[in-house]
Amino acid sequence: MEEGGGIFGGLRFKLVGFDKDDEDRYREEIRKRGGSIEVMYNWKGLHLVVSSATKTRSDLVCVKALENGSVLINELWLDDTIERGVLADTKDVLYKPPKSLGGMKGAEQHRIAHCGFSSQESRRIEKMVDMIGAQNVEVSSSSYLICNRMQDYEAAKAKGLFSVNKKWIEDTVDEWAIQSVDSYAKWPKARNYRTPHKENSDMNCERGASSTGNKGKAHLGEVSQASPQNRKSAKR
Repeated sequence: MEEGGGIFGGLRFKLVGFDKDDEDRYREEIRKRGGSIEVMYNWKGLHLVVSSATKTRSDLVCVKALENGSVLINELWLDDTIERGVLADTKDVLYKPPKSLGGMKGAEQHRIAHCGFSSQESRRIEKMVDMIGAQNVEVSSSSYLICNRMQDYEAAKAKGLFSVNKKWIEDTVDEWAIQSVDSYAKWPKARNYRTPHKENSDMNCERGASSTGNKGKAHLGEVSQASPQNRKSAKR
């Protein structure tokens, strides 16, 4: 154990909803890095870590944690903090417990890819897609593309894909509902969907493999709220 220090130095933790093996493993990792494990619910300042496989935001323990000054996070916060060696942002939507278990209703139909992000941000996006229950896929198999660059927005439209920015998946996780595509398409200048593009446009992430080992990179869209022209493209 790291005496008087470590990334968890001075922090108090309570683990809820984990099986014995996972709880024992997390306890060891926390203590090894200077944190302490609480037996009782001393809410103020407590880091309450809940399993996203068994607990939702509406569970009584989660509600009480927020009402009484605790930091409410899921196991992904622990995983990322331990992996990176620095405290992850507890306010990141990725680390909130889900609003329902088993993913968001209807999300499994969404084939989501992403393009133009760093390896760390790619993993974050993929985890959010997994959390809502959508499919992480390669760009060539996707209906929706999360873009980080102007060229990729334009190329995605030329290929008949719904394209959105990263905030779409963040708000979808936060609200636990698929958000309208139009609110998250940041187009340079005017929206000119009919502009022709070359086949070898700057969507070079088409060739890339997923940073987490999944076959996916992703982002979203709501088919029912998109234009008729794009709905036809998505069905083909």
